[in-house]
Order: sequence, then structure tokens, then C-alpha cells
Amino acid sequence: MVSNLVFQNSIVSNGTSFSAGDATFNTNTQTLTGGTAVSFADIVSISGAITVTNQITTFVNIDGDLIGTVAGSIWKNDPSTRLNYAGVAQPMATGVFDVAAVGNVVNYDRAGAQSIRVPLSTDYYHLEITVSGTKDFMGSTDVLGTLTVSGSVRADAQAFTHNVTGNTYVLNTANLNHDNAAGIYNLTNLEFTNTGGTNAGNSAGASGTTNVSGTLLVNAGTSIIDRCNFNVTGISTINGTLNLNSNITNAVVFIGNFVVNGTFIMTGYTSGTGNGTCTWRGGIDQNGTFTGTRGFFNTNPQDLFGPGSINFSDFVTVTGVVVTNNTTCNLTAVAAGTLTGTGTWIQAAVSTLNYAGQTVTISAMNAFASGNTVNYNRSDAGVQTIFNPSASQYYHLTSSNTGTKTLSSLTDVDGNLSIQGTAVFDVGANDILLAGNWNNTSTNA
Repeated sequence: MVSNLVFQNSIVSNGTSFSAGDATFNTNTQTLTGGTAVSFADIVSISGAITVTNQITTFVNIDGDLIGTVAGSIWKNDPSTRLNYAGVAQPMATGVFDVAAVGNVVNYDRAGAQSIRVPLSTDYYHLEITVSGTKDFMGSTDVLGTLTVSGSVRADAQAFTHNVTGNTYVLNTANLNHDNAAGIYNLTNLEFTNTGGTNAGNSAGASGTTNVSGTLLVNAGTSIIDRCNFNVTGISTINGTLNLNSNITNAVVFIGNFVVNGTFIMTGYTSGTGNGTCTWRGGIDQNGTFTGTRGFFNTNPQDLFGPGSINFSDFVTVTGVVVTNNTTCNLTAVAAGTLTGTGTWIQAAVSTLNYAGQTVTISAMNAFASGNTVNYNRSDAGVQTIFNPSASQYYHLTSSNTGTKTLSSLTDVDGNLSIQGTAVFDVGANDILLAGNWNNTSTNA
């Protein structure tokens, strides 16, 4: 390998290979052309107010730093070219880094920390951040094409805003990281394909915001969204595993439909002081496994669909809208008012609500659609107050597990009344009108 090379009149690379150590371009504006990759193992310097233009049809590798000596020193990627850059320092910290041409790629590929340069007019076309280490953005950037983050990289937004027009791909255990609460990623479509790890957010602290104006797609593997504000406007599709993890005051909002074909898990997001919130505005289509903690539904009328059950272990709050349950929904928290809010909960035909809360405090519940079941199934202390639904009507009403379940008003059961386990069904001073069967298998009834 030859080092200390000085170029003054361009490079044409069409041979078997081109590998050099350090190199200096000076005197004249120059181009790198040809079909054979050009590789530099050390520092590449652009000396003086000249432009070096990459027109290599394969790629240019620079393993050292790319530096300029004056403000007029320019590195330029032409359309459809590629620069693989492994230097520690940001490329062209002095000078101009012009990488906005259509189809060109800049790949930060050092096995270790790197600084990501703010290019000319803040624009990259395609940006790749790969291999490993923390790669810190040095200012706000715009990616006109695609953003790809892969390997075990932490692509840290720092205190800046980054806009991506094309798709964003987060692969392997890479992370769109937020070490600073002011950091923002504004993405169009976001796709996770991972083998585990935190893929958005910061497991070490409370930080930052990721906005997805289009769709979220979680492919095979396990992806984690950890302690960041995270907002998706379009459809979210979970084909692999998505874990929402938080014990801080961040907010996650799914505005479009939320489709679970794989596994969805919430860790944290409980009703304790300082914990995060997760809000749905476009309903849930559950075809896999859904294990939630605390959930909020607002802004739009919504449906809960799918053959799989939807499970929440903390409060479910419906604010000012109608949520219609078309599936089996299990609310397992035993506190008073587990199902709460100013909205309405509707049980669609043949749906099931298994409810463990001591009381229901939502403004309205409609539970008379044909074949639907509401099961009061608290199993610890067991005491529950049976909510007075719209028109005082249930279709099927079940009292199960343990403890006393007490009517709060006159109740009309259009289907069957079932008493199971060791539960006691107490009508108090209220009448019950039963159109179907009285099924009593409780040992205490």
C-alpha cells in the first residue's frame, strides 16, 4: 500500500483494485471516476479552495479522517455514488460536504464512535449509519432519501431535529437514540427488523421524541421503544415483537390503526406517579398476543377487533369517545374504577369483557348486544360492584372467581346469568329481570 500520495489532476480507477494509505488533493479541482472501488486507509486531505468530486460507480472507502484546509475545500458526491466513511472526526469539518445529489449514499461505518457532519444545506440523500458505536449528529439534518441504521449503532439525535423524507430502516440491535430531551426524529415510514435491543429511545434516561408521519412496521425479532416520546400517525403493524418500556413521564401515541399479528408487550406505563402514557386513537386489531398495562383511548371513535384477546393490567381510560369491543378484552387490575373516563364502552355482539376492577367509573357502558358477555371476575378480596349499564341491560352477565358481586340498580339480563367459582351474587335491594338461564355452579351462592 502506497502512502503520502499527492493528486493534482484526478483519478481514473478501472483496474483490479485501488488501495492507498493517506492522500492529499491539491492545486486543481479533481474528479474520481471509473468502475473500480477506491480505498484510502488513512487521512484524505483536500488542500486549498478546490473541489474533489466522487464519480466512482462502485464506492470510495476512507478509513481515516476526511479533512479540508480552508472554507473553500469541497468534497462532493455525484448522483448514485457511495462514500463509506470510517473516520473519527466529522468529514470536512473545515470546508464543504456536498452530498445531496440524487441517489448518492454516505455510510458512516466505523467500528466505534463517529461524528455525523451537517452537510451543505443540511441535506444528505441516502444516509447509512452502520457497524457499531455511538454516532452523534453534530447539528440538524435532512435526509432526502432513506435513512438506514444497522449493526449495534446508537445514532444519537443530540439536541437537534432530523427530518427523513424516505423510509427509515432500523436493523439488528441499532437504536435511534436520544441522550438529550431536545432531540427529535421526524420520520416518514419507520421499519424495525431486529434481533433484540432498544431501537428507539434511551434505556438510561428520559429523553427525546420520535415522530412517524406515515407507517410503523415491526418485522421479525424483538424491538424495544424505551423511554422516549413516540408518535405514529399512520397504521402500526406488529409482525414480530414490540416492547414498550418506560418508567418515566414520556408519551406514546398511536393515531392510526394498531395491528398486532405478533406480540405486543408493555413494561411500565403503570398508574404510579411519573410513569409514561400510551394512547390509542385509531383502534386495535389483535391477531396475536397483546399484553398491556395502562391504556388511554381518545380523540376518535375506536374499535377493538381480532381473534386474539386484548389484555390490560392497569387502568383503561376512555375520554370523550366511544370504544367498541368486538373481541375478548381482559381488564385484570382490581382497583376501583379500572375502566374509567368520560367516554362510552360498547360491547358488540358476541364480545366478552372480563373485568376485575372493584368498580366501573366510565360515563356509560352499552352491554345489551346479542351474545355479548360481561364477566365480573375479581379473585383476590373479590368484592365488586356491578355497574348499571345503558338501559340497565346486560345480555349475558357472569359473576365468577371469589367474593361478593353486588348489583347497583335494577338490572335486566336478556341472556343468561352465570355464577361461578366461589362467588356470591348479591342483588341487594334491587330486582333482576332474567330472560335466559340461571346457571349457578358457585359453591357459595
